[in-house]
Amino acid sequence: MPDIKLPNNIAMMAGHADLTGGVRADEETMKTILAKLTRDDALFHCARVNTIATGFDATVSSIERQRRLVAMYCDQDQIAAINAFAKAHGGVSRIAVFFQGQMLELARWVAKYCRHDPNDGETFNDPTVRSAFVSAALVASDFWNARVYADRLKPTDNPEEQLPRALGAFRKAGEEFGEAEHTGIAMARGWLFFSQYMPARLPGFPDLFRQATGMTVNGYFTCAVALAIYTFPNNKEGPNFRTDHVADATAIRETFDSFIALRGQTPEALAVQIWDRFDKNIYKGLRTRPIINFPGQRSAILDPVFFTESLTVAPLFDVLGIANHMEVLGAFGLAFEDYILDFLREMFPAIAGLPPRLMINAKGANAVGQHFECDAILNDAVEAFVFEVKAAWIREDSILTQDHDDFVQQLLGKYGIATAGTQGTADRKGVAQLARSAAAIARSEWLGPERELADARTIYPILVVHDQRLSYPGIGPFLNQAFRRYLGKVPAGRRVADLIILTVADIENLASSVENFGFTELLKDYASQVPGRQTSVLNFMSASRYGKLVQPSKRLRNTTDAIMDAIKRELFPGKDWGTDDQGASASAGSVGAIRSSTTPAVH
Repeated sequence: MPDIKLPNNIAMMAGHADLTGGVRADEETMKTILAKLTRDDALFHCARVNTIATGFDATVSSIERQRRLVAMYCDQDQIAAINAFAKAHGGVSRIAVFFQGQMLELARWVAKYCRHDPNDGETFNDPTVRSAFVSAALVASDFWNARVYADRLKPTDNPEEQLPRALGAFRKAGEEFGEAEHTGIAMARGWLFFSQYMPARLPGFPDLFRQATGMTVNGYFTCAVALAIYTFPNNKEGPNFRTDHVADATAIRETFDSFIALRGQTPEALAVQIWDRFDKNIYKGLRTRPIINFPGQRSAILDPVFFTESLTVAPLFDVLGIANHMEVLGAFGLAFEDYILDFLREMFPAIAGLPPRLMINAKGANAVGQHFECDAILNDAVEAFVFEVKAAWIREDSILTQDHDDFVQQLLGKYGIATAGTQGTADRKGVAQLARSAAAIARSEWLGPERELADARTIYPILVVHDQRLSYPGIGPFLNQAFRRYLGKVPAGRRVADLIILTVADIENLASSVENFGFTELLKDYASQVPGRQTSVLNFMSASRYGKLVQPSKRLRNTTDAIMDAIKRELFPGKDWGTDDQGASASAGSVGAIRSSTTPAVH
């Protein structure tokens, strides 16, 4: 498979065909199995499996999660088939029986085709019901695999087409196969964004958010954080909670009802949301409403990943529903830039009496008078690290279309060169902006505001992105190829390194870790050891000596502690919490902990 190199941490998914002698199930097989299940119980167990498989807990390994689920749900014949499959594919550490995309696909079918029994609640005490649920989950794996991969990874006559064809599959597979983001990081980042950075760039944001949701930003985060405990794999109550109990004895009862109305939906509504124009909307209806509200005041968080997004991005899209899109998205992009630049300033503070190493928003022009602005430049004498910060959104309906070029053009339009208008004017973004500024420095056409970069012989182009899915396989090599095309010729004696993509989480992880190793040292090691950028910075760090040296971000840790303290005081205003509360950062855990991302393999 030319031009495509998957990372070593590949998980082989077990599907119905893999465990039943190669016979792929069809839709009628799925409906026959679902006839043995009741809707609400099956949806609750989809939520339970999804929570154990994907909910955040840095202390629980992927293998432990899979073993626990197999023991909970599979019968002896299924366990024997799973063990045989694992033996044939490198052992239990190399396979996955349960995963997020599978549970979302299963929930889709359950919501539409399972019968509703108002008296259910204990049907899964029957081993045959649990076994049927596993069979349905394995069929869902086959359906998921066909939707995501199809023939996108098959070799073609034109090797140049191979990588672009596979990009959408890699993106969607990684997106629906991972684990939820660190709850403490998501909490702190979301709070900083929507209580500080967005209002600084869009002063009317708090009022817009209240208009859109009926809640204040503070009230919204209080509810979201209070419910986050139900996304943890080891929570004794699992993803299930009673809406008439949570917050009932607190000061936010009305706000909590508003939150549940905003982020929740009934199984009947889910059956419509998750099927209506699925090829276009995919899981949009569930992403915005990840809580399922059952009869009798029972609720469950169906997907921990989507619920975590309630903390990090959902408030933005709430406001987009009633405000000017361009204005709000523009403000968010500037707020993200401010957020990243503050972390860079933290890592490289100005020192009195010394020239600053870090230049912010440096403006320049090349030899033909084309102007540009570098979001940040780190000057290391003979080396220059040039940063471009981007918060962009890929259209969901462009990722898995029949024409792979739809996704390619989305990537290039958001992070390369987009053409628009009747004159076909080109708008440079991301890597195209980096190529223009890096080329100008390499060719000595622009050497900084005060010629600070006159001695720079090696330029490292760095794209910092809000969309963490840009770290998935294939994206780095593809954008690096685009960067090289835009760059042009580099004169002898100068070198422009391959493109480095850093996600927001990478920057957060590294902010306080510079006490243990050099930031530029890490970047140079990555640049030399990962040519072509086949591996993400996250996976490189995790597999190298740097992984053990990453420290919690002090800023995020302090923010999380402050949030937890404020929320407890808002929930229970009459209680004296004292000053030495050890539970304040319980949900944050080890904020600096990193774990490499895993990519599923086609089966």
